[in-house]
Amino acid sequence: MFNVRMLRSAMALKGVNHDELAKAIGMSRSTLWRKMNNGNFGLNEAERICDFLDVKRPEDIFFASE
Repeated sequence: MFNVRMLRSAMALKGVNHDELAKAIGMSRSTLWRKMNNGNFGLNEAERICDFLDVKRPEDIFFASE
């Protein structure tokens, strides 16, 4: 299960907004917004997000138990 709160928290810790994250991972802001709302990120997208935000435990965001 995708944890959007954890992703938003990681973005806040890095001081990154939706526009900056979308640009960094090569997608439009609207696509990022849609994927954040439905939790439908591909493996490559999740990897790019984690690399850009320096997420050490991607499972907390992309494979959350709740």
